[in-house]
Amino acid sequence: MIPTYGYPAKEYPSITPATAAGAGAGAGGLSSITAPISRATSGLASLAAPLTDTAAYWGRLGYDTYPPLRAFTYAFGALTAIPNLIFLTYAAISFWIVATIATVGTLVVEGGILGFGMLFLGPILFFSFWGALIAVGLSTAAFYGLRASSITLSTAQSVMGDSGIVGGSVGLAKNALATTATLMEKAEAVVVGHEGLPVPIAGRV
Repeated sequence: MIPTYGYPAKEYPSITPATAAGAGAGAGGLSSITAPISRATSGLASLAAPLTDTAAYWGRLGYDTYPPLRAFTYAFGALTAIPNLIFLTYAAISFWIVATIATVGTLVVEGGILGFGMLFLGPILFFSFWGALIAVGLSTAAFYGLRASSITLSTAQSVMGDSGIVGGSVGLAKNALATTATLMEKAEAVVVGHEGLPVPIAGRV
């Protein structure tokens, strides 16, 4: 018979290995619908369920039955509340310091590694930028020049006439310039995807 020290006795359900194993099996069955990694965890929990249930039962029984045990719990909690708070504060501050140092160290190291990589990528980007700018500038200037020259020759041909050696030569030169400009525009359309070079002088030749 368990002494009650003047307190009314409480009724506790009896826990047998069969009921404890059933509870553990129930927990394992509920967890079987989760992911495979959760099944392994639920299996371990189901194995430990009888022990934890038994320990919880005897702990509640002792806490409710023996007032000295309850008084010890209160006294222990009161005496350790401030030390636990100090320790948690210390742990939080130390974690913050370590995390800050780790973050700064990671940024410094990663910045150094990326900076070393930029020693190789930077010149490539620099020369590629100026090479693309010069190539596009020259091609655009050549296109405008061909178009302007073709229109100028067309105007001169209309003044001099189509007959004669001079008029024929001017016409051939005009057609050659116009054809070259058109080919450049088609090439630009293939590379860029659409025709975007404007005509420098009104009208196309």
